[in-house]
Amino acid sequence: MKFEFSIRKALKESWNLFKITPWFFVGLTIIAVVINLAGGDKAPWYIDLISAIASIIMSYVWISIGLATVDGKNELLTVKKFSAHLPTLRTFFVFLGLWFVSGLFTLLGFIALIIPGIYIMTRLMFAHTAYVDRKGTIMQSMRYSWHMVRGDVFWTVFLTGLVSLGLLLLGIIMLGVGFLVLYPVSVFLVTKLYRTLSLHHDEQAVVVQPIEILAPEKDVL
Repeated sequence: MKFEFSIRKALKESWNLFKITPWFFVGLTIIAVVINLAGGDKAPWYIDLISAIASIIMSYVWISIGLATVDGKNELLTVKKFSAHLPTLRTFFVFLGLWFVSGLFTLLGFIALIIPGIYIMTRLMFAHTAYVDRKGTIMQSMRYSWHMVRGDVFWTVFLTGLVSLGLLLLGIIMLGVGFLVLYPVSVFLVTKLYRTLSLHHDEQAVVVQPIEILAPEKDVL
């Protein structure tokens, strides 16, 4: 069966998802912004460290909340259930390792040429979401994303990523206030694409050798 995904329709659905508990999403976005602004050139090193750790945790939390929202688990979208979205000590370190490894592959791609970097970044776009969703290993999460984002799907994921980025830039342009709304919507948009892809494909990702991640497939580029 051919994979189909309408970005326009998903955007509308993402907006409707935001309206389920708007103040909950806005509040979490404010927390995320404050955490990211806590560090800086004039801040002590330990503040920068705390800010970096908190940012990674909030990234995990937002992925978890995005999955719960898209999956219709509205009972988890409350302040009382916030702890359900927090990573354990083990999942935090695996998630941190995933950021490092996937970032390293992407960096190597950008060092080689800009296009390979964009290609790798797009193919690994759902690695972190896959980990939060499936709780596999670092390589399993990367393989799962790599397996899903191929062929014509690559361009759907790439365009969705651009739309998501455009929403964030638009939110910043709107005096920053729009960011509080458009950030959750962009998260839901990307998460909806992930969930649609995960349901479309088999649950187990194919085995991909590390060297394949650095070699673009002929049917994509």
